[in-house]
Amino acid sequence: MLVDVTPARRGIGRGLVCGAVTAVAIGLVFGQLGEYQVMDYADQDTTIGLVGALLGALGAALVIAVLPLRKRGHAVVPLVLVPVAVVPLVAGLERNNVEAALLWGCAAIAVHVLIERPRATNAVVVVLVVAALLTWGLQHRWRAQKFEAVGLPLFVPQVPGYEVNRTWAGRYIVSMTLRPDDRSNHYLDAVIRENVRCRHDDTDRWVIERETGPDALGLCLPGGAAMTVGPGYLTPDLSPLFDRITVREVDGSVLADHRNGGEMEPD
Repeated sequence: MLVDVTPARRGIGRGLVCGAVTAVAIGLVFGQLGEYQVMDYADQDTTIGLVGALLGALGAALVIAVLPLRKRGHAVVPLVLVPVAVVPLVAGLERNNVEAALLWGCAAIAVHVLIERPRATNAVVVVLVVAALLTWGLQHRWRAQKFEAVGLPLFVPQVPGYEVNRTWAGRYIVSMTLRPDDRSNHYLDAVIRENVRCRHDDTDRWVIERETGPDALGLCLPGGAAMTVGPGYLTPDLSPLFDRITVREVDGSVLADHRNGGEMEPD
């Protein structure tokens, strides 16, 4: 007995074509965003992402609707999938635009192919759950990549009695806060940024006198950058520890281990 496989092949073809349209829409939205999520005063990715997700979803749905194909609800898929892919990654989660676009583009193609099959609801749900779990599982990797993308040497300060508590990656600086071992409320700020003084000397350290509040310490790092370590609000004078403060080189994954927070770049 011969089985006509032509309808199945046509269904797969329709799914691939419609999936490609949705995947392209997702890729175009991510292409309009900054390389990584940098939540600071200048960040516009949330607005761009929300507007882009709306326009991308509507645009993909319209393209699919006018395609000369016999379709099974394909035009509805981008209306749901594009916002699901984009909105969480511009509303607070970490992201890598290329990897996120590939991940959710593949999910879009799989969903479009699956809906050509009868009783495919469970399979579609599995695809979406897997894509969401992979996105969550990649958060640490994407956050680590963000620290490395700043382009500064990555170090953490070694201050007796204090531990790194929060870290933050900006466009031009890397910053962190340190809390005391005794869990008291005061804290230290440490910021890494480029510094002309350190271009030819990676061992220099100096005291930074402040007009208000206790002094801070500057330490040159390799590659023409410097770290400043200073007391935060209501923090005791740090100067007795200046001679004992050192730095330790790390990679982005170490900084990504901590919660997001630190000194942001000026507006």
